[in-house]
Amino acid sequence: MFYFKFLWFISFFFVLQINFVFAAKQVIIIDNTLSKIELGQYYDDKPLSYNFFLKNQGVDKVENLTIETSCGCTTALTPRKFISSGKMMKVSIQSDLTGKRGIIYKEFVVNYKLKNIVKKKIITLSFSVVANIKAHHAKKLTDVLFNDKCGKCHATPAVGKKGKALFKAVCGFCHGKNGGGASARGFTSVEYMKNFNPKLAKNIIEKGTTDESMPGFLNDHGGPLNAEQVDSLIQYFLNRKKDYLRFIN
Repeated sequence: MFYFKFLWFISFFFVLQINFVFAAKQVIIIDNTLSKIELGQYYDDKPLSYNFFLKNQGVDKVENLTIETSCGCTTALTPRKFISSGKMMKVSIQSDLTGKRGIIYKEFVVNYKLKNIVKKKIITLSFSVVANIKAHHAKKLTDVLFNDKCGKCHATPAVGKKGKALFKAVCGFCHGKNGGGASARGFTSVEYMKNFNPKLAKNIIEKGTTDESMPGFLNDHGGPLNAEQVDSLIQYFLNRKKDYLRFIN
């Protein structure tokens, strides 16, 4: 009698665990709608690792499935390139958070074929990143942001560009395409423009910030920009300052 009760208890506990695991899954249906995943807060000294599941609730097999990420520091891995009807597949996300601050948005484009028709599904992932002041990075921020992987977003787009085009291509990735702010501070407030200090701004662009939230972008300090490009960014801000002052006066 005790034996049967023990088996019943083990079976009940196992089923309970299985139900809990499945209930905790973040399941994304493969269709033509935009899906959003909102996560919590992470520290910048460890990579973000997160799994979600793609589900094919249609009657036809999803084939030729690939996932593109919005930046080089983020990967999305799948065990196969198809999902049978009614089945699910795990997607493993990993993102390097070194140097990231504030609210971060990542976009994933799921490309696939359904009955030989090419389709895509957009998924956005949002989370916040704060600095772990007790941790010390083994690598300098310049070594991370400007390497072959992350440099695709933070360095390579700067080639051959100056002024506004340079800002949008590289600076805008963290500060917003128009300078309104993103994962890093913005520069569009009237107060900032009125008090814009070109000498201070140039020093920060060239050498970075003391809290390591921004690396030095001048090539002499390991960055991708030459002195002429840095000067063009300062001139771009001086021109914006004139426009702002003209607007408010």
